[in-house]
Order: sequence, then C-alpha cells, then structure tokens
Amino acid sequence: MSERSFQKLLRKTASILAEKSVETQRLYLRQFRAEDFDDFCEFTSQKELRRLSGIPEYKSREEAQTAFSKLLPRKKQVPPKFAVVFRETGKVIGHFSLAVYPFLLTDPVLSQLQGLCAAFALNEAYQRRGLMTELLREAIRRLFEDCGLDYLSCGYFSFNEGSRRLQEKVGMHRYLTHPYRRGDETLEVVETVLFRSEYSAAKDRALPVADFQ
Repeated sequence: MSERSFQKLLRKTASILAEKSVETQRLYLRQFRAEDFDDFCEFTSQKELRRLSGIPEYKSREEAQTAFSKLLPRKKQVPPKFAVVFRETGKVIGHFSLAVYPFLLTDPVLSQLQGLCAAFALNEAYQRRGLMTELLREAIRRLFEDCGLDYLSCGYFSFNEGSRRLQEKVGMHRYLTHPYRRGDETLEVVETVLFRSEYSAAKDRALPVADFQ
C-alpha cells in the first residue's frame, strides 16, 4: 500500500470508531471535546507516564493548549486520537490513537496489507486495574470485525515492561525493533503485531485472545 492508501485507511477507520464508539463495561472512547483540557493536562503532566509513553513535555499551559487543540474535530475531519473516558465519572483518563508510521510503508509484509498502528496512554491513578487490557481487547475486536483491518501494530520502549506485558496479554507478539531519537537519547522501540488471521483462529477455537501467541 502507498502512503496515500494508508492515510485513506486511517481516516476511514477513525470515522467508523467515531460514529460507533468502542465501549467496555468501565470505559468508552469518544472524540476529544474542549472541556477535556484539564483532564488532558492532568495525565500529560505525569513525568513517569511521559517517560514510558513518549508524550512530550509541555512547558506551559499555552503550549499544552496548542497541542490539545489539534485533537479536536474540525468540520468533517476526525482526528485519529480518541479520549479514553472512565464511564463511572465521565472523566477523561487517557488517550487511544491510530497512526501510520514509516515502517508500515517499507516492511515487505505489512506494506502489502491493510493495517494501522495503535498507541495509548492511561492516567497513572487508573493503572493496574485491568482497564487498558479491557479496552484493547474490545478495540482489537472492532478494528478487525467492523473496520476490516488485516493487522494491528503497537509499539513500546524496550524498558517499558508494563506495556510489553499488556500487549502480550491481548495476543500481540514481537515483530521488529527500531531506534527512536528522543532528545539526546537513542531508545529502542519494539513493535508488536497481531494479524487478523491469528485473531480469527483464536476466536474459532473459542479461546480468549490472550491465550494465543
């Protein structure tokens, strides 16, 4: 697939998820709204979350507002980054996004298929409750069954053991690694992948997605 085709797939997939939200017992996704700014500032200001997820540091409230404004829908454009909402309170506790990264365009296997990369971050106060596992499992189901993706990719910094365990738990497996420059550091990113054929095989066996690798 060409970059143009990937971008078209990204827009189409984001629109499907915006029209019919990904929902679980405790969470749901929706587009960001102007009133979510304070919640956005809360989780993006968490130093350890930034270190593990790659969220940039905003030097001022104005800088954060500029970044936040890019998440808001404009006319018919649906940004491929969604607010993760805690159903009980309506609070935005993180984000879930889809993207096209360069390795998708050059990998001999993935470049021939329809797929996207997922990224996510969750407010530290809501971690270790199984919330993101719950959300990712439902997102995977929707992306394969409703959006027709052939695969879903996801990445984590090699030192982020929590993200590694989470991605393995929902059935994703190590695919490749590549360097990532952050400031003066060169970090290793591990990209994982889950193919629709693997997801379907597990479903046909009536096993939870987490039970296959």
